[in-house]
Amino acid sequence: MAELGRHRILKPMTAQQNRPVPVPGPSASTARRQRATTNSFPSR
Repeated sequence: MAELGRHRILKPMTAQQNRPVPVPGPSASTARRQRATTNSFPSR
């Protein structure tokens, strides 16, 4: 019973950590930097 509970908590934790890790990683940083550069070019 205890093992099942632990497995259940570990499963959703890993899935949640695996999802937001690659999303806000370099992808978000690049998108934010590209957006700022693109907005800065037409603004200047």
